[in-house]
Amino acid sequence: MEGSKIKLKQAYIYGFGPWVDKEMYFPNESYSLIYGENEAGKSSLQQFILFMLFGLPPKKRQFYYPKTSSKMGGRLIVEDRLHGEIEIERLDSVQKGAAVCRINGNTVKDESWLKEQLAGMNNSIYESIYSFSALDLIQLRKMKSEDFGEILFNIALTGATNVQAIEKKLDSKLAELFKQAGKIPKINVQIEHLEQMFREWKRLEQEESVYRDKTLQLSQRSEEIEQIQTDINDLRRKLISIQKITHALPTIYRHYQQKEKLEQLPLALRFPEDGRRRLQAIKDPLLSLKSERAVLCEQEKIYINKHTKLKQSHVEEANYLSALNLQQKYKEVVHWKQQMVHINKSIKTIDAQLAASQEKLHMPVNIEQIKATSFPFYLEKKWSEIKQQTEQVQLEKEQLQQIESELKIEANQLQKEIETKRERVLPEADYDKLKAKVNRALIHEQMHQSINHTEKSHLNWKKTKTKRKQRAKQVCFGSILFTVGLVLVDIFLMEISILIPALFLILAIGFGQLLLTNRTIKTTDAFFKHLHSHQTINVIEHNELDRIQRILEEQEELKNEVSMLQKEKKKAQMELLKLEEKQRALEIRNNRTKENMNAQYEAYPFLSSVEPAFWPEVYHMLKQIVQMMDEKEEMQRNYKSLEKREEAFVLQLIHFLKQHGKYIENKPIEAYIEQIERFTTNYTNTLKDLEHYEQLIIENKEKKERIEQKITTYENEIYGLFKQANVRTEDAYFEVADLWDEQVNIQAAYKESYEELRVRFSKQLIEKWQKEVPDAKALEQKERDVKRNLQQLEAELEKKRQQAANLQAEIGNLERSEALSYATYRLEIEKEKLQNLAQEWAVYKTAKEMLGETKRNYRQKYLHAVLKKTTIYFSYITNQQYKKVYEPTEKEGFRVETEKGLIYRIDELSQGTIDQLYISLRIAVSELMSEKHRLPFIMDDPFVHFDLERTKRMMKVIQQVSKDQQIILFTCKKELLDWADAAHIIHLGKTEQLMKQ
Repeated sequence: MEGSKIKLKQAYIYGFGPWVDKEMYFPNESYSLIYGENEAGKSSLQQFILFMLFGLPPKKRQFYYPKTSSKMGGRLIVEDRLHGEIEIERLDSVQKGAAVCRINGNTVKDESWLKEQLAGMNNSIYESIYSFSALDLIQLRKMKSEDFGEILFNIALTGATNVQAIEKKLDSKLAELFKQAGKIPKINVQIEHLEQMFREWKRLEQEESVYRDKTLQLSQRSEEIEQIQTDINDLRRKLISIQKITHALPTIYRHYQQKEKLEQLPLALRFPEDGRRRLQAIKDPLLSLKSERAVLCEQEKIYINKHTKLKQSHVEEANYLSALNLQQKYKEVVHWKQQMVHINKSIKTIDAQLAASQEKLHMPVNIEQIKATSFPFYLEKKWSEIKQQTEQVQLEKEQLQQIESELKIEANQLQKEIETKRERVLPEADYDKLKAKVNRALIHEQMHQSINHTEKSHLNWKKTKTKRKQRAKQVCFGSILFTVGLVLVDIFLMEISILIPALFLILAIGFGQLLLTNRTIKTTDAFFKHLHSHQTINVIEHNELDRIQRILEEQEELKNEVSMLQKEKKKAQMELLKLEEKQRALEIRNNRTKENMNAQYEAYPFLSSVEPAFWPEVYHMLKQIVQMMDEKEEMQRNYKSLEKREEAFVLQLIHFLKQHGKYIENKPIEAYIEQIERFTTNYTNTLKDLEHYEQLIIENKEKKERIEQKITTYENEIYGLFKQANVRTEDAYFEVADLWDEQVNIQAAYKESYEELRVRFSKQLIEKWQKEVPDAKALEQKERDVKRNLQQLEAELEKKRQQAANLQAEIGNLERSEALSYATYRLEIEKEKLQNLAQEWAVYKTAKEMLGETKRNYRQKYLHAVLKKTTIYFSYITNQQYKKVYEPTEKEGFRVETEKGLIYRIDELSQGTIDQLYISLRIAVSELMSEKHRLPFIMDDPFVHFDLERTKRMMKVIQQVSKDQQIILFTCKKELLDWADAAHIIHLGKTEQLMKQ
């Protein structure tokens, strides 16, 4: 949106204040007038447009959250000169109300892109330049009259109402900080306070010289005390070290003895770590494993013996498979018997169903005839079609009869209504007479308005005439007095001849002005008298005019209604003709259906006793009877087949039993099957036992192998322990273990004493004592010498401390709580405070100068263009009554000049004229700003104090301006709708949108 050249096209409100799911259109070729009564939602709609363009803070969004919807937001479609159509969508629940922009329905942009395209325009600037309401006029009426012109100028040129307030605030801040002749300002007070503090600081500085000498002496004593203290600390550390060695002498002697014992043990002694326990841990599981190996060998012999016996008594596998096959077949025989029983039951059931179906048919036909009759697959479809055709023909016949009756009734009613309406219609001659009366009345109304305007002009002229007469007399009288004065001066100077022409010229000007004014007054009076002589107008009463207009409107409505009723009657007659065609076509279809039914009666005579509606059900019952008879024959064949298969199985079973010597005559088949089952069970049990013993033999061998491996592992571990101890037998191993334990104990004691000494002494000192132990008597002598030196140093330290204390007391008397240093500290703080105040004053001073320079530059650059446009609009709105608007000066605000040359101050105008001047300024500023930002101009009921004529002119100004800039006008005044000839009118509270062409 380079340069912000945009126009609104469409708005869709998801939810905003009272609006939910509302859609509006804004055409390009006209301005939009949005009409709605109070609380119709005009202000909310205006805020929605601003919300879509610039967004709203969270609290303000919460204020406009809809009561009847969970969505707050909407979308606004605008047209931009550079990018084309842009859809701006905002939702309170999405990205905190940030905008989502879609360019031509494809490219998606975010809030930052929208701000960039608006080129710095925000909500505040837009409302101050492009948005205007009656509330702004209310704020202006509250201002004082002497400040009105300046405040109006600031609003028009800067787009903000607080320019004057900022200037006053800057002046107040500068006065609070500094004045050349004042005591209350902060900088003046601070300068005086600094002078007092500086005088006190000079007095304290003179006492500083004595203080420095005492401080130097105290510093020297402090250094001496510190050196003595250092020497004392060294001696004390030396005394503590001697005492520590004396106390540790027993440990030092013990450590020395342990070192000698270690040196006496053999150097090549080796033994496994924890060797005794490890050998015993190996011997215990080794004995257990050997015992377990003997048990496994005994069990293996038992398993082999049993396996051999079972194998000798085992039968051949072929016999077992034959017996198993007979068992499986017997299960099939049992299933065959169950099937035979089920088949018998099914045959009986089918017989019962056939009897019931024959009885249910109630037709002269039996089961055998049905079995012999053929029912092809397409017969069902054909009978169903005949049923549907019969029912459809009957249904359509009834419907057509009903429609025919309704159409005849409707035609009769329409004819009666037409006759009733025609009786109320006036003759054409009477209608034309009434219409002529209305036209004459409207012409008279316009003439009456012209007369009123002439009367107002005449009254203004009477006031102006009196002022002009007085002014002409004053000029004439002044010229006479001035001439007399010059004559007296000439007489006194004795130079009359020089000034005579000037005297006559001045008198001529004075009397000429008087004569010219009188002639102008007479001419104007004659003009108004002439106008009054021709103002004879016949006026019709308003009540009579309203009555005639209502009659004309009713006649128009009656004519329209009669025309509509005639069209409806003609339409009903056309429907009756179409209905007759449908009835003839239906009769043809009925005859074809009857021919199809006769053909079926010939092929299937029993259908003559059944209605066609039941033919599909009859077909299904006949097909079921045929299907049941086929199922019965199939079951009888299956029963015979099962009997033959059972007999063959019994013969095979008897042959097997005879072959193995287990057949007994006259036994039931179940007893033979039991013998077969015992045979197969014995076979499987023997086979399982053989497999079981084979598995036991294998598992026993695997266990023996694992135990052998473990025994070998343990024996290898024992050999490894012996090898580490460098022995071959167990006895020699334990002898080496005793020597090793002794060496370990001595090493532990040696390490313990070393660690005990290491905690208190250095490593180098301990190594020295391992070679030579200290002498106890020499240590005692060193301790006595150190104590004596320590006492001497402590006495000298006490003496120095006393001297330092005396100097400290003298310095304390001079310092008097460090008054000089504190005064210096406070002086620096106050200087810094004065510097900060001076910087603050400089900032405010610079800001005021920059603001004044900015206003002067803006005024110089845009004032002429703004005033020129303002004058054009203001002059047109007031019907050329005012021809010029003057810029404000330092002493006065805006002034206006009438067509007669009279100049009025802003406070001398009526409130309506002030509003018109203010709106002219706002439109002029908007057009000037439109060179960079061509945005929609929004007005909210700004014509509160406008009369009828100026309101009409204002609407024409809006129409003209809207050709270059989109304008949206909100109003609650219904009369504006009649004057908005070219506007796109939107009625709030209605579903339709009207547009007057």
